[in-house]
Amino acid sequence: MPVINTTPDSAARPAYPVRKPFEDWTRADAQLAVQWMIARRVGNDGFAANRAFVEDHNHYQRGDGWIGPQGASDVPSRSRVSSNVERQFTPVDTIGEVLDNVAN
Repeated sequence: MPVINTTPDSAARPAYPVRKPFEDWTRADAQLAVQWMIARRVGNDGFAANRAFVEDHNHYQRGDGWIGPQGASDVPSRSRVSSNVERQFTPVDTIGEVLDNVAN
């Protein structure tokens, strides 16, 4: 997929990638518009994190999902604590359960 340039035409009005009536859009136009909106609203990193939470049920995300104690300040101790937390990390996936129930 192409990279979206989110640089606005002016400070007040962003450059929208597809400038034709919706009825005339192609699949490529729709993909471009979705990518543009993702980049503009949450950014590609934010979208990847949201996808990991919702689709992959990866709530730990290399420790980004953990808000508890981080352990000692030295790297070996912190790494050991992080490893133990990751192994035991089992969040309640309420959103995923709701989506699964709705889908079924």
